[in-house]
Amino acid sequence: METFRTAKDLPRAVQTGKEALAKYHGQRDQEQYALLLGEAGKNRRSARTAEPQLKDGPDREVYLNIAQVYERGRR
Repeated sequence: METFRTAKDLPRAVQTGKEALAKYHGQRDQEQYALLLGEAGKNRRSARTAEPQLKDGPDREVYLNIAQVYERGRR
């Protein structure tokens, strides 16, 4: 996912991220996928991907990731 992002191949990076999220279900994968979606201009979908991490209560790191999503999406 990161390799494709660095190469500016965002469609392939998003597809790879989606596959990784389905396979591994890790929080780190979810965070990276949300940031990638924001960079690809899919801000709302990206924020919705990050928001389930708030189910245990407010988390500063999650809010920072959501802010980063909007920043990468130029919003």
